[in-house]
Amino acid sequence: MKKSFCLLLTLSVAIFFGLSACGGGGGGIPIKVSYWGDAKEIEIIDSIVKPWDKAHKEISIILEHTPSNRYQDKVLAQIAGGEAPDVMFCGTAVFINLFRKNAFLPINDLLAGDTNVSLKDFYPESVEQYTVNGKTYALPRDIAPIACIYINKNLFDSEGLPYPTDDWTTDDLLALAKKLTKKDSAGIVSQYGFSPGWFWPNFVFDFGTGWVDNVKKPTRFVLSSAGDKAGLKFYHDLMWVHGVSPKPGSTDQTGSDLFMTGRTAMYSSGIWETPQFRTITAFDWDVVMFPKTPGGKRGFMGGGSGYGIYSGTKHPKEAWEVVKCLAGDAGQIIGAESGLAQPAKMSLARGEHFSLDGQKPLNKKMLDKAVQYTVGDVLSGSFYEIQSSILFPSLDEYFLNKLSLEDTLLKIDNEIKNKGLKLQD
Repeated sequence: MKKSFCLLLTLSVAIFFGLSACGGGGGGIPIKVSYWGDAKEIEIIDSIVKPWDKAHKEISIILEHTPSNRYQDKVLAQIAGGEAPDVMFCGTAVFINLFRKNAFLPINDLLAGDTNVSLKDFYPESVEQYTVNGKTYALPRDIAPIACIYINKNLFDSEGLPYPTDDWTTDDLLALAKKLTKKDSAGIVSQYGFSPGWFWPNFVFDFGTGWVDNVKKPTRFVLSSAGDKAGLKFYHDLMWVHGVSPKPGSTDQTGSDLFMTGRTAMYSSGIWETPQFRTITAFDWDVVMFPKTPGGKRGFMGGGSGYGIYSGTKHPKEAWEVVKCLAGDAGQIIGAESGLAQPAKMSLARGEHFSLDGQKPLNKKMLDKAVQYTVGDVLSGSFYEIQSSILFPSLDEYFLNKLSLEDTLLKIDNEIKNKGLKLQD
């Protein structure tokens, strides 16, 4: 994709100030858009904005890029300082934390007065991510069920193994991972059968019900349920019993690095890995849906992103036009064709720009079905505080094989009780 002057300006100025004015001649109403993303996504955003600008001289879009690890804190600081962006890019977790600060304007009235946009065209699950008590606060741009198991087809071929299908089970995953794990003469793993990457919670959602009893109105954790425990144990045993997955700290490479260098036959992640994986020339690859349990249950992490309007913006109508630009058909198509994102609009996801485009991964059409099995993010800011300070650190001890599962769950319960923490905000 050719970089325009506006893109070059975005890249250079963002390094120093994080701002890029890409509006129609600078004479229109300024609408500041806050977003994150790597250089490729900056390029995509620019390719969406520039042609739109030419046709909308009444609005000047000011792009403000921030690295993802600083994005939420920066936006919250801007809101507190009275310098909030008019339009905010948000994933589901970021949305929840900004929503708790009353950062978003409901878009229901704007939708009702706009005949060009209908939420019926979007995956219901993508709309639900940004809907609270019947009010919708963001227009989805993409949806991202974390349902991809990337497979190195050459490694399967070398062992004479058939490629897995979307109907496979976790038992099948384990059996294949055992056959595809290789050790060198010193007994050190040189090739892993499976790398879960950062997405081991999929096993909790697959076997169990997730972290809490109700993601919209959580009242209690359910990690001690039989299903959740089975999922945690399955992940633990991949590393410590079966030896088919990397143990924590056993390699300096990320899951995607392991896959790209041919050191893992299977890797779990989302569709956003596609742009970099399309650069692979050493082997053939594809995706398959994250496996179901032997009992037929399926569940995995969800995701995706959208654009919301700041509740205190002085220009809600103009901001809405910008939201439609960024999350509309043109924006979703560009993201789809790059391989970066599955469109939130169902017709686009199922059509020639994504599922039927003939580009790798060829089986990405399975994501259309995968959407229904996603488990939403928990609508509770205190949950994320508990998750980061108690839940994940304690589970790390189990995954490092330092504590038993029962002792880990007991430790989590005790810490939550001792600190008087509750799920309700």
